[in-house]
Amino acid sequence: DGRQRRVVNGDTIFVATERVRPEAKDVKLPEYNVAVAKYRMGTNARAGAEDLRAAGYAGAMAVCSAEDSWYTIAGGFPTLDEAVAFRRDNPRHRYIGLPASPVIVRAY
Repeated sequence: DGRQRRVVNGDTIFVATERVRPEAKDVKLPEYNVAVAKYRMGTNARAGAEDLRAAGYAGAMAVCSAEDSWYTIAGGFPTLDEAVAFRRDNPRHRYIGLPASPVIVRAY
């Protein structure tokens, strides 16, 4: 599915490079985004993002891929190192539609 296994600072992660877009046109998507869920429907991704924002993750959002799948993003960062550090510590979440840990979506 395009995910690549990488080791960054001792952490094994999966990075997927995809064309994704946030729903809000005025939001600039960071290059590296920590996805905690992947859905077929935007409604589910939006609900997940709302739950994360309510839990204190201000940068949570739903994004749509070019293949019309939806990710719930817990946070976005300009560098891979920052995304990996965030993934290591946040959030304690069940990962729906993803492997047993978050996937970092590299937006282009």
